[in-house]
Amino acid sequence: FSIQRTRGSFCAYTGCSARRYEYLIPESALGPGGAADFSEILSSFEGTHCFHNFASGIRSKEAEMSKDLRAQFDWPLASHPVKPRQDAFRSVLRCGLAPEPVTFSDGVRYHRVLVDGKSFVLHQIRHMIGGALAVAHGIVPRDVLEIALRSPLRVDIAPLIPGD
Repeated sequence: FSIQRTRGSFCAYTGCSARRYEYLIPESALGPGGAADFSEILSSFEGTHCFHNFASGIRSKEAEMSKDLRAQFDWPLASHPVKPRQDAFRSVLRCGLAPEPVTFSDGVRYHRVLVDGKSFVLHQIRHMIGGALAVAHGIVPRDVLEIALRSPLRVDIAPLIPGD
């Protein structure tokens, strides 16, 4: 860790190259597969993807696809396919659990979810973790998570988890 003097016009908010977010999840909420399985599910989010299914601010603004493209991606579990907007693409550099759980004074063990990325949209991280929890608990198949990340289909699999 170091400190360096910057120009007066420098703004850390807009001048940063990446951001890191942490979220605490009780060990009991990770699902039957435990920490290793949950961390593997979280790693599905790494890379550059269209996060239109994992962001509140983008979901309601998307334009409909053309009929030809809609026929190509017809899938009964998706509400309707959408044409991905450029601002829906985000790069997640790292998404997983910290190596060691944290135990607080009440004796409950928590795992830290670490998410590093270049930029995020409204509620993206909370939807990502909600989707990972849905997969970990068997509510959503892992294949559907992959479809939500890699196709233009609008798939509502990611509940918004609490922020506090």
